[in-house]
Amino acid sequence: MATHRSGYFKSSYAEDVALFDTPWRRLGIALTVVLMIAMPFLVPGYIVFILNHIFIAIIGALALNLLTGYAGQISLGHAAFMAAGAVASHYFSQLGLPFLVVLPLVMSVGAALGYIIGAPALRLRGLYLVVGTVGFHYVVTFFVNDYQSRSVDMLQALTGLVLPSPDLGFVVLDTPREWYFVLFLAMALVLIFCINLVRSRPGRAWIAVRDRDITAAALGINVARSKVSVFAVSSALTCMSGSLLAYFVGSVTAEYFSLPLAISYLAMVVIGGAGTIIGPILGAILVSALPHLITGGFDMVGASARVQMIYIVPTQVSIFGIGMVLFLMFEPRGLVGIWTRIRTYFELWPLRQTVLSERRS
Repeated sequence: MATHRSGYFKSSYAEDVALFDTPWRRLGIALTVVLMIAMPFLVPGYIVFILNHIFIAIIGALALNLLTGYAGQISLGHAAFMAAGAVASHYFSQLGLPFLVVLPLVMSVGAALGYIIGAPALRLRGLYLVVGTVGFHYVVTFFVNDYQSRSVDMLQALTGLVLPSPDLGFVVLDTPREWYFVLFLAMALVLIFCINLVRSRPGRAWIAVRDRDITAAALGINVARSKVSVFAVSSALTCMSGSLLAYFVGSVTAEYFSLPLAISYLAMVVIGGAGTIIGPILGAILVSALPHLITGGFDMVGASARVQMIYIVPTQVSIFGIGMVLFLMFEPRGLVGIWTRIRTYFELWPLRQTVLSERRS
């Protein structure tokens, strides 16, 4: 019998596996969905543009969380998989394939790359796995640069690989508002997929391998197959996020998919809370919105263009680094730990007040 800290008991397996197990949570999800659908009609276009980037970041963070948070395989090759997805999208689009056909093809390419990288990664762990994924990043970067140099001339070198606006038949995605609903739907589907995946047999196997692979093998779990499968699933979703980013921006260059991008996605997982579903979502929102918040702060204090040019990037990097150190020192569970305490407070209220009063007396 499962239970919450608030004393809410689940008396059946169906209740235990339900996505939204209480009426209040179902109501909260319904109100959130309604609010998100109405959001592009309530906020300026610039905010919609930022939200679109956040949706793409959430997909990428959820993908990395499957690999790092649930399977314990630390990777710095995330940007390389995103670059592979973007380049594959450009290649398939040049063949005249529509967007809805390109996206599953790109995910298939990502799954294949995951299997290729996952196989040698079976003999690596810890720091050696990190170094191995960094090497993979530079190998992919080389091929992406080579593909870009062969695909564009000198006049198009600044714009990079240009992708057409996706045509869904009933609408052409050429504005942030139209993209908003597609990216929100894609993010929601990936979120539901990840929630169910980590509760399935493969997901529980990944968690067992992460906690203790020797014990997992003794329990009958195929450790090698589990590690390769999580690489394949994670890389497929990562290539999907890279494809969506390339189509949304309209052009993509190899310089964008740098090693700092991979570090920022790892920070989303760590700051948000690794090994949880809501953690990467909170981390992606914070890390994606932080540069825009800092820029807005410079504008609010009336900083000149010269001051912003000199100090805005160092300020973003400094706050980002200090924030990571503080979370690792004082909140290892990340933002999800803070959220859990806030949720537990309201779940126990007003009984919590009674318990505290009795303790003081």
